[in-house]
Amino acid sequence: MTRKAQKSLLRKEGYYSILFSTIQQIMVALSTYFIIKATSKATEHEMRESMRYLLFFAASLIVVYIPVALANFFQAKWAIKSYAHFMRDFSSFFFKRPSFREGSFRREKESLVTHEAFNIYREATSLVTQVYSSCLNFLFNIILIGLVIHQEIMLWYLGAIVVLFIAKKISNKIISDVAQKKQQSEVSFYSLILKSWDNITLGNKWNFSLWEKMFKEKEKYFTFMTQKEDLTRSIVSSLAVIAGTLLVGFGIGKFFYENINDVSKVSMMIVTMPRQLQMIQSIFMFFNLLLSFKSVTTKIEGLNGLFNLSFEEEEKKVISRIQLNELEVVRMGYQKESFNLVSFYDYLKDLKVGRVTVRGKNGSGKSTLLNYLSEKFQDESYLLPAHFKSLLFENYKMREKSDGEQLMAAFDEIQENFSQ
Repeated sequence: MTRKAQKSLLRKEGYYSILFSTIQQIMVALSTYFIIKATSKATEHEMRESMRYLLFFAASLIVVYIPVALANFFQAKWAIKSYAHFMRDFSSFFFKRPSFREGSFRREKESLVTHEAFNIYREATSLVTQVYSSCLNFLFNIILIGLVIHQEIMLWYLGAIVVLFIAKKISNKIISDVAQKKQQSEVSFYSLILKSWDNITLGNKWNFSLWEKMFKEKEKYFTFMTQKEDLTRSIVSSLAVIAGTLLVGFGIGKFFYENINDVSKVSMMIVTMPRQLQMIQSIFMFFNLLLSFKSVTTKIEGLNGLFNLSFEEEEKKVISRIQLNELEVVRMGYQKESFNLVSFYDYLKDLKVGRVTVRGKNGSGKSTLLNYLSEKFQDESYLLPAHFKSLLFENYKMREKSDGEQLMAAFDEIQENFSQ
């Protein structure tokens, strides 16, 4: 993950979530310790001590829900703050870049920014917490069982972890490739969703039939890629965890064989078997979460790819769409017959008052020219597009007026605030 992607996830809410997840896992490890000690004292016929540890065990099972609730609380805030950080970066990078307001770039990227991005950060923050918690759960319990029962058990579990990380290293590229294709299918699907309103509500059969056909195709491909991503991750994690579980199973079998006559050790091993089975499940969950996190980091890199655009290259593309020989400029009834972008920009810059009209046939680049000029003039200009209803104004009641009245109300508010 790049530094920029990491920065978007480094929020104080995340640190709080990790802190309470740590406390949670310490409480879980303590509960394991208390039940092991209770069993050990019972086999030594120290029933009073055994009961005391059982009470501690019961208390730990109740108290653990407090850090769980707090970790979830901060994790939800973490997701929102991370997305808000991304949107601040996005607004800073694309502010006063009206050339990106429409066209293929917007069609391809709008759903990525408006819908997909928040889901990615919600998934990422959740996975960070889950990966961290499952890792701590596993390590704390392994160390505890190894120290209290036998250190060799700890080594077998650590060997299983090595197997999992080797498998992850081998499968990284496969997981990343599938995640990228799934993200592309999701963006394409939600881009079509953004166009659904007019195609459905206007009731034009031809437009609706085209939309419906495309919806079925994109839904099918999106479903296929979602299933492929999940299946790929499940196959890789299953094979890796099977190998790790066989290694641990061999170690546990060896321990029973060597200590079959030691009642205390065998009893403690048996009483911890449910916890060890849970730990084996945690290994599977940890590895699956690790693969999921690889997928989501690939998606975050895709988001941050928005900030790798070269505005110089994009400006060349914009200029190439402006057909200067097809445009004419009229000022106060006099036609300015031939011009280029530089001379026209200088002409407008020297102009103090008055109206300039740009004429041209459809597709000649009138709107593109206005976008280009707005970028050049920056805060000295105000670009009001023909379709401006998604722009925010203080006079929210203007939405209830006719199109002409809305336009005049927008002009009034712009004039009032632009002069300040």
